[in-house]
Amino acid sequence: METSKVERLRDMKKKEEKQQETVKEKMSRKKLLCVIGIPVGILVVIYLVLALFFQSHFAFRTTINNVGVSASSTSGVEKKITKQASRYEMKLVEREDKTESINGTDIDMEPVFDKQVKELDDGLKMINAFLPRDIRNVKGGGSAGGICGALYSVYGGKIKSGFDILSETADLEEKIKASDIVITGEGKTDKQTLMGKLVFKISELCKKYNKKCIVMSGDIENVKLGDKMYSLVEKNISKEEAIKNADNLLYEKAKLVIKDLNKA
Repeated sequence: METSKVERLRDMKKKEEKQQETVKEKMSRKKLLCVIGIPVGILVVIYLVLALFFQSHFAFRTTINNVGVSASSTSGVEKKITKQASRYEMKLVEREDKTESINGTDIDMEPVFDKQVKELDDGLKMINAFLPRDIRNVKGGGSAGGICGALYSVYGGKIKSGFDILSETADLEEKIKASDIVITGEGKTDKQTLMGKLVFKISELCKKYNKKCIVMSGDIENVKLGDKMYSLVEKNISKEEAIKNADNLLYEKAKLVIKDLNKA
């Protein structure tokens, strides 16, 4: 009898120990879930808040026309761009080192936003209705500040590329075809050059007839044209210095071109 009582007590003790272990495991799991769940919950809340915020605000490190608009609302962006427009200044460098400045406020320069764009577009459509000829779909109508479109609307005729006219007049294509090397250039060669400007057109003709094309410009910005490009503006030569000493710099660049061609 005594032995059976002892065994029963042992069994009861074992059961109690197991129950205590089970309770401890459950508690530890709950603690672990709390430790993991709380940070995850905080992150989810932060994510949702940011998602809602950036539905009406610009993302971090966003710029529009070199204006920083990070975390700004649409109205805030409009204010910043309007403020920048009021500070706009265009500096004209004239002969004999004379300079002249035109400020945005002098010409009532103001940015145009979404709603105003539609208003202006509707206004232009109304003006177009009174013109002798419809210029809405005329290719090149916006050239030269819209002069082409304005003249066409009154006098008609045909809008033609200035390069094509000069090329035909000078018989440029035949001259390039008969050349060994073609040197071209402009004040600044950039992405706008690729939109059909003279330097781009000449480089395309050189490709057509497999002629070496050298581009020598005052400044070059993120563009690759021709076989080799030379810029007056360099690391140790500023834009102002290049303009002031353009003749001497062009002479030195010409010597460098000849030197490079002799190496080839």
